[in-house]
Order: sequence, then C-alpha cells, then structure tokens
Amino acid sequence: MILKLIYFFIIFISFEATLLALNTHSFIKDLGQEYLEKKDSADTMVRMMVLNFSRYLEKAEKQIDTEDINTYFSRSVLISKENSVHIKNIFYLATDGSVLASFSLNKDLYIKDTNDPIFTKALRLRRGQVELTLYDTEKNESTGYFENKLLENIPDLKEKNIMVSAPVYIQDKMDVYSSVHIIYERVDFEKFLSLKKNQYRERLILTIIIGLLFSLILWLFFYFIVYFLIKEKISENSYESLLRKEGKQSPSAVTEEKASSEQNKNSKSLDAVYLD
Repeated sequence: MILKLIYFFIIFISFEATLLALNTHSFIKDLGQEYLEKKDSADTMVRMMVLNFSRYLEKAEKQIDTEDINTYFSRSVLISKENSVHIKNIFYLATDGSVLASFSLNKDLYIKDTNDPIFTKALRLRRGQVELTLYDTEKNESTGYFENKLLENIPDLKEKNIMVSAPVYIQDKMDVYSSVHIIYERVDFEKFLSLKKNQYRERLILTIIIGLLFSLILWLFFYFIVYFLIKEKISENSYESLLRKEGKQSPSAVTEEKASSEQNKNSKSLDAVYLD
C-alpha cells in the first residue's frame, strides 16, 4: 500500500510540475502580449489626442479663454477613461515656459522647470509631429513576489509616467508659439496587477484540480494493468504447479498398475496349480 501511495505522489508531482510550468509560461506570454496591445493602444490614442489639441489650439490661437481650454481638456480626459487610458496631467505651455492652461488629476506631477529640455524640445518639432518620452525616472515597483516576477518579464510595465508632446503653430505660418504636453500611464498599475493576480490564482487552482484528476486516472489505469498482470501470473503459476503435481503422480499410478497386474498373474498361476 505504501508503494502504491508513493507511486501516486510521484505521478501527481510530475503532472503538477509540468502543468504549472506550462501554465505559468503561457500566462506570462499572454500577459506580455496583452500589455503590448494596451501599450500600443494607449500610445496611439494619446498621440491622436495631443495632435487634436495642437490643431484645436492652432486654429484658436490666443483668443480662447483658459476656462474653455480646461473644459476641452477635461472632456477629452473623460473620453480617454472610457478607453482605459489613465491620463494624469495636461500642460499647455508658452515658448517662454509659462503655463497658459493646465488640467491636473495628479497634483504631485507639477512642473518643476518649464524650461527643461523635456518640454522645450517640443518647440523644435514640425507641424503634425509628436514626441513620446519617459517623463521621469520614477518606476512602478511592488514588494510582492508575483508582481516582481511580472515586472522582470515585462520591463515596459515598470515605466510609470509617459509624456507625449506636440508643438502648436501659428495658423498658416511656420512659427511656433506654444506646446501641449500630456502625462499619462498606459495602464492603472495597481488595478492591472491585482486583476492579473486574481486571474493567475484561478488558473492555478484549476491547474491543480486538473493535475489531481489526471494523476488519479493514470494511477488507476496503471494499477489495474498491474493488477491484471499479477492475476494472470498467479493463474499461470497455479496451472504450472498443477501440471507438476500431475507429473509427480503419474509414475506412482504406473507402479500401481504394474503391481495390480502382477497380483493378477500370481492369482492366476495359483488357481492353475490348485486345479492341477
């Protein structure tokens, strides 16, 4: 019985190790592909958004009120939320670095130096051109083992704040008079990891159940095969032993027949003597 249990555990551990390795590899690969799609979708959407801002502000030039610009920004942010793009801040800067208008969902991401090259290089872009850069060195981090493994396998997930910039030209001229910048996250990091962690937990439980069932089925299959082989071997051994017994009994039977025949002969000879 102990050997049967050991054999079952060997099958179970082998199945579980194989299934978990394949499942984890498949999960990380699918997650990387999913994040890549989200990343491309978010980058494309924000690029289109900053271009729309640039065209809108170019046509309006300096005649638009700041409140109208903020309303336009906030309406665009609401639309981006429906498409799962996490926009944090929008800055509309003049060529001298002064803030003409802004929309902030994250007060921590304030501009320290509006004349920093990360902002001023947008003034050197051509009309209709956009620049995508990493806004700061701050990265997404986590203390969990699962989250750290994901960050190791998907390095782009570490990038926290991305900025897309575009110049605003004077209409029908080649002169730049302002620039617009959008700071955003491609995904909501905490929400994204929490969702994927729950999905992986569900897949892990399902994998363990499937591995247990397959191990049990395989163990029973081999158990019955071994059982029938042993049964067949026992029947063969019993048949051979029976033959041996019959073989041992046959010489004695012959001797008995010989003895009975000799007795018959002796009795006949005695009868003949008495008759004479």
